[in-house]
Order: sequence, then structure tokens, then C-alpha cells
Amino acid sequence: MKNKKQYKINKNYHWDNYIYNLSSPSFLSKTLIVKSVNDFWLAKLDKINDNQHVIALFRAQFSSGNYFTLGRLQRLNKCDKEY
Repeated sequence: MKNKKQYKINKNYHWDNYIYNLSSPSFLSKTLIVKSVNDFWLAKLDKINDNQHVIALFRAQFSSGNYFTLGRLQRLNKCDKEY
């Protein structure tokens, strides 16, 4: 029987849906994206340690209930903020 690698399982995972609500229907603009990313950064990434990461997938939900993914799945830390 071959040796199986033992992987340490980190049980400190936490799933959190961060929702940025709009007060009225809006167009998806760069200004809106920058504002929502800044709010997300202050709420989530400013609170983690320098050696921690967040896995993020940015999506928009339309009034019809459908979702649209705005980018790829990303691994972020405090130094990764760019537009």
C-alpha cells in the first residue's frame, strides 16, 4: 500500500455573503463598482491579518433575481486592491 499524504485541514473557513444594496435601480458603472469594492475592502479585508487571504467572487443580482458574475474567483489579501 502506498503512503498517502496527510493534509492539514484548516477548519477556520467562513462563508459570508457580502451584499451591497442599492437605494434605487442603477446602471452598473465603474463608479458604482469602485464604491462597492471600497466598502467591501473596509468591511472585510481591513480586518484580516497580513498573512490571511479571502476567496472572493464578485456578482451582481438583477431585479429579476438572476445573477451575473463580474470577474473570476480571486484569492485576495490586503495588498491586492486594484481596479
